[in-house]
Amino acid sequence: MLGYGLMQESTYKIKDLAIMLGARFGQIEGLYLFGSRRYRTGSPRSDIDVLVELKPDSRIRPVELRVFSSEVCPALDLFLAEEGKAPSFDELVTQLEAIRFWRSSGGVIESADIDWTVTVPIEVEFVTTALLTGTPISGRWPRSFRSFALQIESLGLPTQPYIGPSAAEVASFIVAAFRRAMDARLRLGPKGVGVSVNLQNEYDFQNLFYLTVKPWLPGLGREDVTVRYDGQDKRADFNLFSNQVIWELKHVKDANTKSAVAKTLAGLSNFYSAQGNVRIVIFTILVDKDVDLDDAKWEADFSFREGRELNSRSDN
Repeated sequence: MLGYGLMQESTYKIKDLAIMLGARFGQIEGLYLFGSRRYRTGSPRSDIDVLVELKPDSRIRPVELRVFSSEVCPALDLFLAEEGKAPSFDELVTQLEAIRFWRSSGGVIESADIDWTVTVPIEVEFVTTALLTGTPISGRWPRSFRSFALQIESLGLPTQPYIGPSAAEVASFIVAAFRRAMDARLRLGPKGVGVSVNLQNEYDFQNLFYLTVKPWLPGLGREDVTVRYDGQDKRADFNLFSNQVIWELKHVKDANTKSAVAKTLAGLSNFYSAQGNVRIVIFTILVDKDVDLDDAKWEADFSFREGRELNSRSDN
């Protein structure tokens, strides 16, 4: 049939592909859809990105999966997570926000919220990609950049989008982006009545950060890292890249909360500096305009070169 302009297209049923994969490879435990097809944001030219979960102690050579795709559906891009490398398979599924649609014990999962039928152009060349730590490395990228991207991926940092070669530079990029978001909230169209950003408390501040970062860094975790602090369990406000970057957002609205926040930051600074996996901790503070807070002193008190490198103040 014709579609997508004048290009010929082929239609594939995800159920059929899953059944065929399971029949050919008994080592497969589960199949998960991710990427643009999972979000329903891709065009007909988009690959069908599928994460393959293997049974314990099982192996499949990547070339075998590539042969399967070339024979059955060239748009099918199958990914094997490397065993023993961070993140774990479950963490990878969470990072990719992947949806399981087939498992060995029960077959096709009919309730999976995906498009079960996909259409792709026949004449498009689908280039295979690689997956190391949660982000696909496209085969379409120049070889020199692919090599560099693999190095970045090995550090657990993103390449889609690429925002820096180290945790410190990535964190600096996000700090700058959030500063711009704080400014942009004041410049929303005055005629709009359905959307406004009015920061009344710490949770409003956290929600703005979430809306700013989550769409382009889907691995952003919220309150899913539990730490023991001052005799109590505490959950970090936000974390990225397997806890390499921790974000704490606080609100100073008067003299009492200023004192409490300062004490909290001091304790958290000492705690996080002892955590081996944490590279950067960013304290972002929402300060009401009528609060007398010495920015320079706070920056001096809570900025360090080792383990605690960045902080940011935002005026409300």
